[in-house]
Amino acid sequence: MGLARVAIVTLGAIFVLFGTGGIAIGPYRWMTRDNFDAVMEKMDTVNEFNCKEMSSESLRLPANSVGQRPKFNVLPQIVIFPNRTNLIHMHNMALNRAYFYSYILQRLNESQVTDFPMLPGMLYYYMGASADVSSGVGLMNGSGVLFDTHTQYANWYPTILLFNNTLPLFGPKAFLVDDFQDPVNWLREPTNNTIRVDDLGSGPGHNYTASWHPLNSMVVRDVPNQIDFIPDLRTDYRAKHQYDYLIYNATRVGEMERMPNIKRQFFGPPSPGISEPYQPVYFTRPYFDCGRSNKWIVSAVAPVIDFMVRYSIETKLRRPQYVAITVTDLDFLRIDFDPCDRSVDSPDRTYFSGVARCRSTTLCEPLPGHGYQRGGYVCHCRPGYRYPYWQNGPFLGRDIEQASEAEADQFECIPVEWKLQRLTERGITPNSKRRRRRKRSLDETKELVHLMHLYNASAMAELRSKVAEHDRRDRELKRAQKAGSYGLGSLVKGLLSRAARSISTPADMGGQNVHYLGRLATFDADRFKAATQLISFTASVTPENCAAKTPQQLELPGEAGYGADTSFQVQARSALRLAHFLSAFSQNVNPDEVYGPFYSDKHLNRDQLFGEAFANVMSDGWIRSAGIYYDREAFWDPLLKRRIEYFGPTAFKLASDDTGDQKQRQLSFVAEDAAGWPLERAYFERDWFRILKQRWASNTYGLETFVNKPYVRTDLNGTGSKPFQRYPLYYRAPRFADMYWSKPYFDCNRNRDPNSRHVNDWVITVAAPFFGYSEQRSLQFLGVTAVTVRLDKLDINQCPGNFYEANYFKNSAPCHFESSYCVPVIQNKFQLENYKCECRQGFEYPYNDISIWFFAGGTVSSQYERAQRNETNYYRMLKCREGAGSTLLPSRGSILVAMLVGVLVANLSRD
Repeated sequence: MGLARVAIVTLGAIFVLFGTGGIAIGPYRWMTRDNFDAVMEKMDTVNEFNCKEMSSESLRLPANSVGQRPKFNVLPQIVIFPNRTNLIHMHNMALNRAYFYSYILQRLNESQVTDFPMLPGMLYYYMGASADVSSGVGLMNGSGVLFDTHTQYANWYPTILLFNNTLPLFGPKAFLVDDFQDPVNWLREPTNNTIRVDDLGSGPGHNYTASWHPLNSMVVRDVPNQIDFIPDLRTDYRAKHQYDYLIYNATRVGEMERMPNIKRQFFGPPSPGISEPYQPVYFTRPYFDCGRSNKWIVSAVAPVIDFMVRYSIETKLRRPQYVAITVTDLDFLRIDFDPCDRSVDSPDRTYFSGVARCRSTTLCEPLPGHGYQRGGYVCHCRPGYRYPYWQNGPFLGRDIEQASEAEADQFECIPVEWKLQRLTERGITPNSKRRRRRKRSLDETKELVHLMHLYNASAMAELRSKVAEHDRRDRELKRAQKAGSYGLGSLVKGLLSRAARSISTPADMGGQNVHYLGRLATFDADRFKAATQLISFTASVTPENCAAKTPQQLELPGEAGYGADTSFQVQARSALRLAHFLSAFSQNVNPDEVYGPFYSDKHLNRDQLFGEAFANVMSDGWIRSAGIYYDREAFWDPLLKRRIEYFGPTAFKLASDDTGDQKQRQLSFVAEDAAGWPLERAYFERDWFRILKQRWASNTYGLETFVNKPYVRTDLNGTGSKPFQRYPLYYRAPRFADMYWSKPYFDCNRNRDPNSRHVNDWVITVAAPFFGYSEQRSLQFLGVTAVTVRLDKLDINQCPGNFYEANYFKNSAPCHFESSYCVPVIQNKFQLENYKCECRQGFEYPYNDISIWFFAGGTVSSQYERAQRNETNYYRMLKCREGAGSTLLPSRGSILVAMLVGVLVANLSRD
């Protein structure tokens, strides 16, 4: 019986592997096999039990399985859509850690006495990797840093590792693990709060730099994907960019140094211009993470640079060298893919292009948030077509993927007849008059044949039959009108007979009427006026005139920042990640602890915290400033060996990233101790610090508990791995929902002081609290981390919203809501054009336009404003017409009815 079952399974596997493209493996016969099925078959053949016997190629998916990969030199110029949020967060976080480690390794690379002990210790690496994962649950699956052979100068083995000696390999890597079987998990439900950290440079077969190691060809050295940072074989100076930075210290609270205390340079990841080939971050092919997370993941890889050889008196022998790579992982199943068909030469074409099952009369549009599964798309009607009367909005991909063959034929659009010409400033063009129907000419037949490549045969047959039925009804009505009299009764009877249809509406079946207008379909003219005035005001405030305005005038209503938590999620995660790291480090590191040959980390020092602030600013083009702001006497200075009153390392990006010029960004990074800000600008009086302190200083209930399971090497050579002496480690940190978002405000340099750093633009600040233990071992509020983002990247949502939504711009879209509805459009712009008006159910777009099937928000808003100023406009023409209508122009019959009704009313009034 067992052999028979094995034989059946084997034959089934052979049938699947050798199947052709025409074999249908979906639930219905019409669903043919495609690339999505091929990838699923490959993924299903690999699991945690057989992955070690698989070849390297069997553990990897095609290189173009992930599309639209972020590129550092292109990100400032493109619109970022929600379906790329995960990849951009991976990109920025890998670059963030690469900048930090490059900075700190070179900053503390001079003295054995003062610099070497201040380098990050082992727990710094472990807690940093754990914070990357815990702050981005759902966005990141793993994070780590992998050092090249003999490039890690460890300072946590002072008794057995002599100074200026190295570890053979060191690779701390954190990844999420399932905790449903943990003894302390009473509910046996996964929490996504348990993180394991391994040193990949220890244990049997740990040499990840060797060509035979599975991880080498996937992450460490994948030359076809341009991942070849270690070992360092690059000689081009452009591959190692040099960054200048300045640091100003505070002499005391409220007083800043006039001259920079530190003015240095460091080599970091490449900073390419728009046309330069080198990228600081590259993405791997999707691969199976065998033996660790046991998932299909995608990694982002960035290089870490240090001066080698370290602490050498032979300075001529020292050079910047790639010494490590930072790696961030994401579960492949969480990455959205574009299933829509793209041209062969399109840069957006991927391995999954064309797997969507939209019909020929529709256009495909991908949807965010679906991950690797079918149905992540919608099918819009092509220009010149409309939805059937029973369809409310676009066809959903998930409905199409579940449809039978008979049901699939219903996902077609109907051609729009009697289309009008496109609109101009004076309305409809002269050749848009109504034309009499006639028999199709030979030219029309040729045109129909020319469009056959857009439609399959069955769809065209159905559409032509529908068009023929429409023509037949028109001819019958005209014959009836010609045969009968033109009295009022007969005319009304004819019109009513034409309008009658034998159809069932959703209202007939107990559903909502298709033309019902709820409270979410409204336009508020006063709100539109207020929104226009607010946008005009923000444009009028400049760095030159902001000093003449009061602080209240430089603040916008809090409702104006609606949607910032979505638009700026990636930037907010940078602040949250830093808050998680500071919480984990402060709650678990005791400088006096010694574990045999292993010594614990020292207190956090100024150089490390300034480096973290620099990393947040340098890794994200949207962040203009970032900082760490300690509460009163919460920071222990290891140099002064005492607590200081206030400490707030803050980094600024003073130059714009909107240009691809590499030279312009060289001198754009400045940092200062915010404790030296004037008292009227003191950070401990700002709302984002004060409100978070009021919330968390006395009550820490609501913080999330995270579990860290660290594994360390058993000896210097890493022959084995064992749990850390304090296993596991716990720390409590805030969630994304606990972050504070400030009102939009203008960060103004009022005194025009060249030594005072400001963004000088409309910005939003988002902050997260971090916590540590007091001397009584009680959890206490230590401070906040914050990032500041420019407001002009925020998308405005003018569409109708619920009454409880604090959106300043809601109900300000002047769509014609009786025939259309509002849809927000992502443009990364703070302006009143981020919407479109699409036709409602039962209505159609009436104009002869080959490119769009909706009314653009910019056109609608501008024409509405012209109408309000009594200028020439065509605002009233920006509406959809009923699907059964022939034209927006009045027909002769309707004019005759109106005249007769008018005469009848006049006669009755005389009587």
